[in-house]
Amino acid sequence: EQSEVSIVMPTYNRGATVGRAIESVLRQTHEEWELLIVDDGSSDDTVAIARSYASDPRITLLEQEHAGVSAARNLGLRHARGSLMFYLDSDNRWSHKYLQAMVAYLNLTGRESGYSAISLEDDTGTVIGYRGEPFRWNACLRGNYVDLNAFCHTRRLYETLGGFDEGLRRMVDWDLILRYSKSHRPAYAPFVGCHYSNSASDASRISVSQPIAYRSVVRTKNRLGTDDRTAIAKRLRLKFAIKIAAPYEKRHEWGDYHFADSLKSALEALGHVVDIDFRGHWYDRPVKHDHVVIVLRGLTAYEPRLGHVNLMWNISHPDQVSYDEYDAYDRVYVASPSFPALLAQVVKAPVAALLQCADPDRFGLLEGSDSGAEVLFVGNSRNQFRPMVRWAGEAGLELVVHGTRWAQYIGADRVRSEHVDNRELARHYAGSSVVLNDHWESMRDFGFISNRVFDVLCCGGSLISDRMPAIDAVFGPAVTQVDGPVELAAAVGRLRTGAADRTGRAQMAARVAADHSFDARANVICDDVLDHLGLPAVHQAGAAAASTEPARPRVGILMQLSRLGPTSTGFIRGIAPLSSDAAQARLRMCVLDGVEDPRLDDCDVCIVQRVAVADLEHAVLLLERLKRRGAALVVDTDDAFSLLPQSHAEWGAYQARDAALRYLMRHADQVWFSTAALKRVYAEDAPAGLVVGNDLDPRIWRDYRKPAAAPLRGGVVRMLYMGTFTHDSDFALIVPALDQLHRDHAGAFEVTLVGAVRAPPARPWLKVLNPTSKDFAYPRFARWLSQQGPFDAGLAPLEDTAFNACKSDVKFLDYSALGLVSILSEVPAYSGDARTEELAVLVENSTGHWHRALEDLVLRRHDYQATAQRASRYLWERRSTTCGRLAGRVLALLAARGD
Repeated sequence: EQSEVSIVMPTYNRGATVGRAIESVLRQTHEEWELLIVDDGSSDDTVAIARSYASDPRITLLEQEHAGVSAARNLGLRHARGSLMFYLDSDNRWSHKYLQAMVAYLNLTGRESGYSAISLEDDTGTVIGYRGEPFRWNACLRGNYVDLNAFCHTRRLYETLGGFDEGLRRMVDWDLILRYSKSHRPAYAPFVGCHYSNSASDASRISVSQPIAYRSVVRTKNRLGTDDRTAIAKRLRLKFAIKIAAPYEKRHEWGDYHFADSLKSALEALGHVVDIDFRGHWYDRPVKHDHVVIVLRGLTAYEPRLGHVNLMWNISHPDQVSYDEYDAYDRVYVASPSFPALLAQVVKAPVAALLQCADPDRFGLLEGSDSGAEVLFVGNSRNQFRPMVRWAGEAGLELVVHGTRWAQYIGADRVRSEHVDNRELARHYAGSSVVLNDHWESMRDFGFISNRVFDVLCCGGSLISDRMPAIDAVFGPAVTQVDGPVELAAAVGRLRTGAADRTGRAQMAARVAADHSFDARANVICDDVLDHLGLPAVHQAGAAAASTEPARPRVGILMQLSRLGPTSTGFIRGIAPLSSDAAQARLRMCVLDGVEDPRLDDCDVCIVQRVAVADLEHAVLLLERLKRRGAALVVDTDDAFSLLPQSHAEWGAYQARDAALRYLMRHADQVWFSTAALKRVYAEDAPAGLVVGNDLDPRIWRDYRKPAAAPLRGGVVRMLYMGTFTHDSDFALIVPALDQLHRDHAGAFEVTLVGAVRAPPARPWLKVLNPTSKDFAYPRFARWLSQQGPFDAGLAPLEDTAFNACKSDVKFLDYSALGLVSILSEVPAYSGDARTEELAVLVENSTGHWHRALEDLVLRRHDYQATAQRASRYLWERRSTTCGRLAGRVLALLAARGD
């Protein structure tokens, strides 16, 4: 007769419930037990509460670093001494005769395992149902109805079949019960032994937060009777739902539908079940119906539901997707080879490039058959005179267009039809002498290659596109790229005269069919889903051909970090410009985690940004590592840390860092300064330093579908002053002028303060607006700020000090990105283009001058609209990261070194 009971209780941050669970053990009428409480790295008061029961010699507390519930239970099992094993989670409780009844029942039946019924309780403790029925293995395989809290087994079963599968991330209870019961049928004791908390409001519970796809993993594993993860992965069959914005009734007119239909076929070829869900019907089915949701994200957002593996494939309009939306997904794909490098530094979800693709069954290689179209363009105008169509007209080309809303731009004789059936497109592409393609501005800036590029190349067509670095990186010379009508006319002439390589086109078609097909994309998606479920990749392993892409230099950036990650400077002068499409086409960027990061050994260039290196010891270590690698060192800074006054709150903290900065400058291959004045401060340490100005990234600031409204149209003049909390004295410069303006023109203006001042004064004209903590990271802050207001003017007062003289014009650029007119102190920081090209209002630092300037703005507001427009054009035409200037400097440095 077995009566010695070991109870394993895993717990993690259950301070609110663990005491009640322990009490339910103490109240058991069967007293021959030991309780092993295993804390899985709790950060609340769970451990303290558990220790308060340690006076009972039957209770043992075990502690481990957070490793999951399976590891916690296995630790308890390894320490257990009883002949019978029981389990109780720290948010549940037993009836007081549970142990006595189950021990007696197992002894009576002679079974190796058994279980009782359970009652289900809601958040208020009200019984909402019962669960319990005699055991049938096949029925349990279809859906578990045995709860581990009411299950027990002999030590012999554990020693023979092992404990919980630590490779499974969910439903480990069910897996253990299926393994133990496959050859040893458990006994069902028909009484309520456990009161189970069925709290759907507790999002931390695995059963609430984790995907139901694990059910298929457990079923497949136990059907096969193996722990072989590869075998399980190969046999796993999942239910996919593809969510698209197309309405069902007009699906054939939407490219998203044809895209989804081809992806569906590719996933089904791998053995999965796939549904396409149209707009308006995304949430019709219950959560339990699907395992994986793939959202083809264009203009319409989908709200992911718990219980699914949620994947976003952002194939268009990336400027319309918020960072919070990205965060809601388990994985994010973007149809750009460059954008992931930026996005991965901003969002929580894993981010990867997954380019658009072609369906070889629809766009397979076709021999050209003259359809009568000299030059073809397929696409809708969306009420814009698209560049490639405009250039074709200016070049005098005989253009044939298929698409809608073109009559306002080109002659009706040029429009062949408003719609081409997707199944007929390949014939048009292959049968035209030249196919033209262009990209919407947002797609081009984010590096999203149009799906038309893949389709035309896949069927052997001859393609001319607007210029995009990503196309060069992926397809090289297979796509002819032009910048205007003159280049377009010349390119069409070359292709018409037979200069195009037909053999090369056929080879490219074969490459697209192999590497850029929906089958290839489905392999990536399925392997990523397997990885999310804790299984190995089986679709791409050993199948990927050697890359034909030329090697790109690798640039590692050492950032000065705040508590929220890289500083705004780190994004503006490092991450953003080096992750632009122009940069990523020529190099690879990674953000290093300190001077000891092993990835540094693979870098060709290391950029040390500001005072990222803590002290001389770490600076020496960095130089030694770079010397062994033969890598170049670039030091970049935009602040004169050596000029910080001792009264500054961070003066002491910066002394060792500034010493390290100077040391690295003396040994660097290049030193970059944001301004000439800053370069002069460090001239002794970097006599050959270079001035590298700031640029802004449109991917961070712009909303291409909703441009900022023109400022100063009437009503109250809304002024903005924003920045970090270090500008108290700067703001104090203009408070008297604003007070005077209020006395003279009360109600005509208001000032909104975002950060910038630690203790804002109480004024009727002043509003304080602060972002939430999650929006402090620079890209999130920029998105957040763009959605506030609207504002008319940006204020940038700046004391004329030696420290401030070294500052850059980045605040002027920020205001220009918002479409505002900038009112700037007339100091060295703003003495460049903002002054010489009349892009802002420059004001001497006196109360009188600031009052006159602000009063003029209020009274003659319309006169300043042109200034704001000039500044906006200047920013995006000449100070944009899309130009790739920083990448050019890096490549020039490597070329000079002979790398």
